Amino acid sequence: MMSILRELPRIVVIVLCSMVVPMAYAAQCSDVFSQPDGVNDNLQASGNTLDLTGVNWANGSWPPSGIPQLGGEEYVSAQPGGSYELVLQPGAQKVIFVNGNLTIDRGTRLNESGSPDQLLIVVRGSLSIAGGGNSANNQVVINGLIYAAGSASIGNNVYIDGAVAAGGAISTGNRDIEFSDSDVNTDLLEGLCDSGAAGPVDLSANGESVGPVLVGVDDSVSFSADVASCPPVPILSTQDWRETWLVDGQPVAQSLSGSSSCSRSPLTRTDTFDTEGQYTVQVTVEYRNCFLGFFCSGWQEHGGDVITMDVSDDDALTCFTDDYLDGSLSADDWVTSVSRGNFTPSVVNGRLRMTEARSNQATAATIQREIPGAENLVIIEFDYYAYGGNGADGLAVVLSDARVTPQPGSYGGSLGYAQRSNGDPGFAGGWLGIGLDEFGNFSNSNEGRVGGVGFRRDAVAVRGAEQSGYRYMRGTGTVSPGIDQPGNNPSAHRYRITVDSRVSGEALVSVERDVSGTGDNYQVLVESFNALDEPGQPAVPENFLLSLTGSTGGSNNIHELDGFQLCALKMNPVGAQVDHFEILHDGVALTCQPETVTIRACATVRCNDDELFTDPVEATLEPTEGWQGGNPVTIVGGTGEFVLQNTVAGKVFLDVVGSQPSTRPQSVTLCQRSNSPLSSENCKLEFFESGLAFDIPDLTSHKPSGPVQVQAVRQDDASQACVPAFENVEREVQFWSTYVDPGPGGRPVDRPLSVDGTNISGDQGTPTPLNLSFGDDGIAEIEVSYPDAGRLNLSARYDGSSANNDEGLSMPGKDAFVSVPAGFCVSSAGACAAGDSSCGAFVRADEPFDLSITAVGWQSDVDTDLCNANPVTPNFRMLTVPIASELVEPSGGVNGTVSPSSYSHTRSLEATETVSVKMSEVGVFRFTATPATGGYLGKTVPKGISEPTGRFYPDRFNVTIDEGALGANCGAPTPFNYTGQDISWILAPTLTIEALSMDGIRTRNYTEPGFQKLAREDVIRTFPVEDSSAVNRENEGIEVSTNVSAGELDAAEPESGLLQFNYGAGDTVRYLKVPEARVAPLTPPPSPPGLPGPSNHLLTYGVTDIVDADGVSADSAPYQFSPAADFDIRFGRLSMDNVYGPENVQELRMPFRLEYWNGSRYVTNTADNCTNWTTATISSPANHHALVAGSGTFTTGEAGPLRLQATGSQGTDRLTWIVDEWLREDLDEDGTAEAPSALATFGVYRGHDRVIYWQEK
Repeated sequence: MMSILRELPRIVVIVLCSMVVPMAYAAQCSDVFSQPDGVNDNLQASGNTLDLTGVNWANGSWPPSGIPQLGGEEYVSAQPGGSYELVLQPGAQKVIFVNGNLTIDRGTRLNESGSPDQLLIVVRGSLSIAGGGNSANNQVVINGLIYAAGSASIGNNVYIDGAVAAGGAISTGNRDIEFSDSDVNTDLLEGLCDSGAAGPVDLSANGESVGPVLVGVDDSVSFSADVASCPPVPILSTQDWRETWLVDGQPVAQSLSGSSSCSRSPLTRTDTFDTEGQYTVQVTVEYRNCFLGFFCSGWQEHGGDVITMDVSDDDALTCFTDDYLDGSLSADDWVTSVSRGNFTPSVVNGRLRMTEARSNQATAATIQREIPGAENLVIIEFDYYAYGGNGADGLAVVLSDARVTPQPGSYGGSLGYAQRSNGDPGFAGGWLGIGLDEFGNFSNSNEGRVGGVGFRRDAVAVRGAEQSGYRYMRGTGTVSPGIDQPGNNPSAHRYRITVDSRVSGEALVSVERDVSGTGDNYQVLVESFNALDEPGQPAVPENFLLSLTGSTGGSNNIHELDGFQLCALKMNPVGAQVDHFEILHDGVALTCQPETVTIRACATVRCNDDELFTDPVEATLEPTEGWQGGNPVTIVGGTGEFVLQNTVAGKVFLDVVGSQPSTRPQSVTLCQRSNSPLSSENCKLEFFESGLAFDIPDLTSHKPSGPVQVQAVRQDDASQACVPAFENVEREVQFWSTYVDPGPGGRPVDRPLSVDGTNISGDQGTPTPLNLSFGDDGIAEIEVSYPDAGRLNLSARYDGSSANNDEGLSMPGKDAFVSVPAGFCVSSAGACAAGDSSCGAFVRADEPFDLSITAVGWQSDVDTDLCNANPVTPNFRMLTVPIASELVEPSGGVNGTVSPSSYSHTRSLEATETVSVKMSEVGVFRFTATPATGGYLGKTVPKGISEPTGRFYPDRFNVTIDEGALGANCGAPTPFNYTGQDISWILAPTLTIEALSMDGIRTRNYTEPGFQKLAREDVIRTFPVEDSSAVNRENEGIEVSTNVSAGELDAAEPESGLLQFNYGAGDTVRYLKVPEARVAPLTPPPSPPGLPGPSNHLLTYGVTDIVDADGVSADSAPYQFSPAADFDIRFGRLSMDNVYGPENVQELRMPFRLEYWNGSRYVTNTADNCTNWTTATISSPANHHALVAGSGTFTTGEAGPLRLQATGSQGTDRLTWIVDEWLREDLDEDGTAEAPSALATFGVYRGHDRVIYWQEK
């Protein structure tokens, strides 16, 4: 027992030590890439870094650029280089580990066409992403996750879909990162962080472990945390466990237990959230070990987990309000129109006035909001005033189908919602209309309205959808007080209209009113009823639009609103809208054959060619039947051709009644019939039972059409098909043409269309007669040609005569066609047929030059040169024609960028546009003008391409100097060189020469073979002749000499566009060893901001100029630089001592050492541990001694001594050591440095007894 107690302190120590060892867990992957903006910085501070300890770093290369890659891991150290493209095969997942720093250059594209969850890049060091250029070729596009252990810097115009994380700071450019939680692929992060699936704590909410979890306000939320992998209880110990629940970092509950959390797993908690928003819920699990139950360690974290909660209020209403205090209606919120009268709804005296007190007015105002129809609650409130007239008619509040362009119904008693027997339709797409009716006819079935309870003055009535004929549904009797108020100072009547479709199969409609002025004393006018139960009422549409319509008839009133409020559970902005539609037709059609019309979707009122609504539009057409391919139709690119079949003679009204995206409310479709002006009055297309049918193909300017069949047809009564009207006869047919585009005012010249070689009149009043032979099946043939571009109509008419027994017969015919240029002549002053580097210098890269583009006509089918006398097309006009380039030479180069990227071709007699353009690259290029497919009146104009153009060359060189470094011949402990000793490069200087355009962009093609006009000898350099700082004892610069080679000029692979000039590695420089140079040691210049002084050495090299064969020169030349030189310059010598001794001495020893001048005397150079010595270079008569051979290296400046073995004779020998120049000294200053020497005396002179030491000098 005593032995156990003696061991107890040791056990306590061991156990206590084990208790304080913390358990380490990797960061959660969701914590590394957690920020919603995709920028995850300073992760070192939070500890949420990736674990890189297990990465097997290597120094490989990036996968080949542009070649689709399989999945897997890559270990690289090199940089990807400029314009690099990493392409991943569909579904492939790639991790790239970068050993060191990573620099991503402009033009780089990493997984551009893939999804972010396919790519992870892990950088061991820091990340730098260069700013991309404005052109698409220079932008940086990355789809993936990037992690840098260090810091990260992101430039401008960098497009990242994914996320960036860094241990340090992250600086970002002008583009936001696009990030979603699905971008984080835990498979790619395996082993680098904890995905959470295998963590010790896994938190879920309502059974969902991945947030955000969607819940409602005040909903009960069940949280559950599974806890696993609890550590065992140490010997002689107990464990305490603590669980803490936090919401947005604030503790909300905590529990303490003596049993492990694992044994009580899952941990549960129920909570609610009373406010909308996003919340972070966290649970942390901790434990501590207590030895013998009372020696307790600190709390250690076992684990934890977080989950995000997205709390929304399903019953919260979104509201739009307008108090009309701004004095006008916002164009973003309201669209107004007038369909009868001349008053447009506007703000008057702080209220929205819908009509004035004038008769026969019809107006409308639509709110620019889309209101989902199903599962919604819509509440409309407003103050209403009806006064100032003689009591008529009223206001309607309208909910209509958003797919149909809102157009108000009839005036008067129809209140702008219902139809009228005079032919006025009801509200287009109307689904529900609530009328506040002063006169009383909105409840009446007169004037063509469907259903009603008769005339009821001052009543509220509800009418149904267009499909039901706007049928009467519900209403009130005469209300009191009445809707119409006497005098000119009425009090507000506040109305509340509710449509509740939250329950499937219901659309509960009610109307209330408050006349107390308090806003909280509503009285029910129309009890809630289910509109869907009414006869003919369709289901609620996908989306509603809300409109107000004001109306007066024979009697009138002022109708005004104030305090308007629209609230709904769901309400959305309308988004981009079509301003209006335009329909182009020729005005003549046959019942026996389809007719083609052109429809344009306009983004603006003017609807120029560059103002079309180019996104796809689904348009619903009128008439509803007869459209080949069905109705609705899809318009792509702003324009489309559609075919209508109508077998009944007469006029058909053409219209676009609705669209998706929606059309601006109350917009009117405009039509052009033949060459008539655009107007809604021209939307009637007349179909004839007989006529001349022909279809002119789209033409190429100046090129004959080939045979065009003209068929005299009539409609067969039985089959409705076209049959010949007459056959095998000759008839005189009148022809004339009309311009459609360009119209009357936009043509620089009028050129006649020709039929069978005859110019055709452009005037219907004076047509051109041509005799046509109609053969079998009533077919004649003509050939059409037009020497210009545009859209035209060719009209024809046969008029019967008594001679032909068909007097009174009139057979019209018409067809529209488009004539396009044959292409473009694209030319400039820089044409060069050779198309290679032999072309002379044209202009600098990014230097403007004139590019001439002419729209030309056809000359022959074998015409390959459109610039060779082709006729022109003056009437051609096209906006935004793309300009581009095609690289001719160098074959391995890059294409570069043309600016501007497009031009607009205007009409002119010459049909030529001269565009000032610039090319960003070096080389020879062809320039193209390529109109968009279908971009000219729905047709495609062939592109134009120039002759090879160039040579384009750089504007200047940007020179970056790496100053290099000179080395010490002797290093430790104090690096130094001797005066007179050759000093070599440890790193030779380099010049990085970047060829730039005028805009400062690197021209990558300059280093391609043949296009580099800079040679080695074009780099003009200077070398130092004296030190730039240090002075000799005469206070003059210390002279130096250099031994240099021509250097080498090479391309800086793999960076195209960069050259590197390398100084010769064998170049040397030396400080001349002359007497004047004997000064104290020269030391390196001080670090900035100190300036070098007379005792600091500084050598200055220079580059005078860099000029290539084209005259391209270095920017800001000349350049000067001083290489690094971290060593001293010491004026040194080898010193030998005179020695003496008896002639019979066994060995006489002569000391020697290395010394330097310290400014006042020579001292031993204790820093020299590297100079070698050998007795082989000592010369001596050796009359009285024999020199023992020896060699070695000086240590702290000393070596030896020399060993002289006496020969037994008396006398003096002089030993002279032939050493390098830097160890010699010009003692007599005669310009020649003498080798060091000393005397050895044997048995002749031993000196005075009081002389301790002597030396010959």
